[in-house]
Amino acid sequence: MTKLFKTLGAMTLAAMLAVSAVAQQGSGAPAGGQNQQAPPPQGQGGGQGRGMMDPDKMVEMLTKELALTADQQAKIKDILTKQAADMKSVRDDQNTPMEEKRPKMREIREAGQKAINAVLTADQQKKYAEMQEKMRQGGGGPRPGGPGL
Repeated sequence: MTKLFKTLGAMTLAAMLAVSAVAQQGSGAPAGGQNQQAPPPQGQGGGQGRGMMDPDKMVEMLTKELALTADQQAKIKDILTKQAADMKSVRDDQNTPMEEKRPKMREIREAGQKAINAVLTADQQKKYAEMQEKMRQGGGGPRPGGPGL
């Protein structure tokens, strides 16, 4: 019986921590209206925001998965760098509500994916599409072709 209570207690604690974490993430800006969280350092730990990899790390990962040429790497890095800057601009816009930011972020991500596809060969495009589908199905990890919101 004691073991049952310990297990229930541990499960309750885990559930409370999970709810607390979700509540903090979903609350948006802290009371006071300012985002007091420092931005993640660029180039470290893949940090450009939630679930995002910096362009160099993304190109490295895509090169490994898709066997990119040097020319493709340079073009894709340019695409990802612009995409990251565009995403940051939308995220940092304090005058736009989140409901309006999400479609803009989606458009930026989709445009980046199309631009990357234009650089890839047919075989690479197929692998890239498979990678994206895996991410959509909850494969975890960074999203190929784009930072997400």
